[in-house]
Amino acid sequence: MHPSRPTLRTSLLLLCALLAAQLLLSGCGIFSPQEPKDKKSTTPPDELATTPDILVKNFTKCYTGKNIDLYEKVLHPQFQFFFAQQDVSVLGVASWDREHEIRSTTNMFTGVTGTKPDGSQQPGIQSITLTLSPIGEWTTNVDAQYLGTQKHSYTVDMAVTYKGDSIDQVGGIQDLYVAPVIQNGQTIYQLKFWVDDGVTVH
Repeated sequence: MHPSRPTLRTSLLLLCALLAAQLLLSGCGIFSPQEPKDKKSTTPPDELATTPDILVKNFTKCYTGKNIDLYEKVLHPQFQFFFAQQDVSVLGVASWDREHEIRSTTNMFTGVTGTKPDGSQQPGIQSITLTLSPIGEWTTNVDAQYLGTQKHSYTVDMAVTYKGDSIDQVGGIQDLYVAPVIQNGQTIYQLKFWVDDGVTVH
């Protein structure tokens, strides 16, 4: 039994982004100035993302297996993440690019201890479970800024366990936009845009 486990429902990437505030403001390391040394993961081998659905399957594997090497394959070179509107006022930014995403997620996956904007310490992450439940079907009917992609919306249920056994329950609706790219003469899909639509009301 763990009677002292706190639970917090928050938007999906605010969990990570709050710890990344120093990077967004000053360009320094996200969770700490040290580079993570351990990139080992237990994720099964990924499938070649020849369809959008395989890409999303690989995306889920990245989080549950804390596999940054696979995550780098998932992300498009022009990847952008867009924060939920309610988080923009907290963070002071509306989006970040592939470099920010890789650096942030690397530290998240490797359990680096973080520093919150208020100066308090955030324990490193021990494990992640993630379930993506599809809403509707893939569509090419997207806004002008997302042209050339296919969109699918998902409800998210994620539990993040920190060292010390505290847990954040993370939920929301996410829009994933994938784009085809040619690698070694074969068409595969990568995640080009990720839009957080905010907290799910239960």
